Amino acid sequence: STKSKYGYLDKTGKLVIEAQFTRAEDFSEGLAAVSEKWLLGYIDRNGDWIIEPQFFQAGEFKYGRARVINNLQKFGIVDRKGNMILPFEYDNLVIKYKNHNYAQKEGKWGVVDNQGKILQPFEKRSWQEFETGKVGFYY
Repeated sequence: STKSKYGYLDKTGKLVIEAQFTRAEDFSEGLAAVSEKWLLGYIDRNGDWIIEPQFFQAGEFKYGRARVINNLQKFGIVDRKGNMILPFEYDNLVIKYKNHNYAQKEGKWGVVDNQGKILQPFEKRSWQEFETGKVGFYY
């Protein structure tokens, strides 16, 4: 039955990707996170798999990267080809800028670049972004 399956329509309402997914997220940077059973991967606008299903959760792409979660509930980041940019070793990750990410380990927040280099040590309890675009970290 296709009642519990999802596909994609174009802007005119024409079906462009058949209803075949148990979960289907919005497209971002040309890719969408979808699942056929329970693991998520990414398809392109033609419905072709670009990154095979392997994630427990998969976020939208931003600056060519997406936040993904493995079966141990650890966060990592992949690029648009499925290469791991940051390994599954973080308790949380937020892609905020092109070249760095907010990351959490053992309850503390810090900042890492796309190669995993620590730019801000993991010693802050939380962070907040202000309307000005500035960010405050709190002990």
